[in-house]
Amino acid sequence: MFPTSGNGEISEALELTQVVLHTIGLAHPGALDLIDNGLFYNLRTALPEVDGALAALTGLDPQVRERVLEAPGAMRIVEQIAESAKAVLDGYATARLRLVHVTIASRTGRHRSVALAETVAHYLATAGVRTETCHHDLDHPAGHGVDDLVTGPGDLA
Repeated sequence: MFPTSGNGEISEALELTQVVLHTIGLAHPGALDLIDNGLFYNLRTALPEVDGALAALTGLDPQVRERVLEAPGAMRIVEQIAESAKAVLDGYATARLRLVHVTIASRTGRHRSVALAETVAHYLATAGVRTETCHHDLDHPAGHGVDDLVTGPGDLA
């Protein structure tokens, strides 16, 4: 049983993460196995890849994040992902099961998906949603080969 306040709601001090943002690189073997239940967004064609000197960095670096977010449509995608997560949280999660998983995929899982996930986390935090990020492929070298495996409703254009 969860400790509750006088009105029967779970004590705010003990409330847990509400949204987990996972980032993956589709070019890495086993990437599709990392997709959890929940929302899925494929950035494969939605935003340009990071190249040049910035390719050695990650989406956690401010200069990479700035490059990704200045791309046309990037902030619209951030809002779309954040608002979708909030809608699922508000519409389907219960007081005991208030955890929404969101997977954001790009080719390598090092630049675009990471920069967007961190920005979505900030967006959600300003709305009072407790969020964590989990970057599965941040430390993997850039890979090639399977960007075309995942297509469909999760694709953003």
